[in-house]
Amino acid sequence: MGLSSKKEIITAVLIGLTTGIFFSYYFLFFKKQEGKKEGGKASTPPTITPKESDKKEKVRHLSIEFPPGNIIVNKPKIEITGKAPVNSLIFILTEAEEMVVENKNLENFSREINLINGENQINIAALLKNGAEEILSLTIIYQEL
Repeated sequence: MGLSSKKEIITAVLIGLTTGIFFSYYFLFFKKQEGKKEGGKASTPPTITPKESDKKEKVRHLSIEFPPGNIIVNKPKIEITGKAPVNSLIFILTEAEEMVVENKNLENFSREINLINGENQINIAALLKNGAEEILSLTIIYQEL
């Protein structure tokens, strides 16, 4: 292979690269601009209207609505209410008992729990449909009158 054939190969490669870059730039930039200027107006992408059932915001995480943490009560029972994603398993663990709530078709859950005299550490865990786990804790102090 002589020196002139190397020059020819390098020249051919450079011409090919330049031509490829020019066509890529033309199709990516100018064709995109032409598509936006249809009739002098910028084209807008199609919009997707959600179904009525999709408009309601879905619960994505475990949350406790009542009771707030660190409260003092004078009754031996209290109702725990909260929200969790549909089709999740909710575990309520207290000093006095353990419960499992299957949250099939509702996002809200509610269970009455028994309290022991003094400090009650309540752990609420949700096992979500995708296998993720969320745990919330709260403290309720029960004092008899």
